[in-house]
Amino acid sequence: MVVFLPLAGGSAIGSLCPTGHSMIQKGDDMRLYECVFIIRQDLSSAQVDSITAEFCAIITDHKGAVKKQEYWGLKTMAYKIKKNRKGHYVMLNFEADGAAVAELDRRLGLNEDVLRALITSIDAIDPEPSIMMKNTRERAGNDAPAPDDDAPAPATDEVDEVDAPVDDIDDEVEVEAVEVASETPETPETTENPDSEDNHDPA
Repeated sequence: MVVFLPLAGGSAIGSLCPTGHSMIQKGDDMRLYECVFIIRQDLSSAQVDSITAEFCAIITDHKGAVKKQEYWGLKTMAYKIKKNRKGHYVMLNFEADGAAVAELDRRLGLNEDVLRALITSIDAIDPEPSIMMKNTRERAGNDAPAPDDDAPAPATDEVDEVDAPVDDIDDEVEVEAVEVASETPETPETTENPDSEDNHDPA
């Protein structure tokens, strides 16, 4: 089963491993393959892992070997497939014979959780992360929450000291002194009573 795997933006998935590294070569009796399949968007990560493990077991049960496995995340597709706008993308690089590939192809077609699948024959496997995997990691890093610069600073018991100019302090003291003086109540003047005993001459 070889079908087209759509991605939003008009790109298709094929062999996306970069070159320039020590590649894994095929054996004498086995060939190398790349399998990319899309799983329904409503499944959890644990369910995706379980389905992936099931397909890997098919390969190993037929004396094949999974050389590389990548989960590319939940991605938006170019168009809906079975009412799914997104899907979990998984990639397997493996070594197997024709019987293993035929059985894997059959099981992919029977699994109702698999929306699309693509198996291609490749000449070598790059052990480094694929371009799609690198893009997934970069996107995850960019989506990390940035520190909030507007968040209030934590409260501390220390009081910030403010150095005011000496001239300003003197002016404030003088103003306060004037205000205090103006608010002091006036003391009533005492008048001498001419009839008081202190003003009479002694007899």
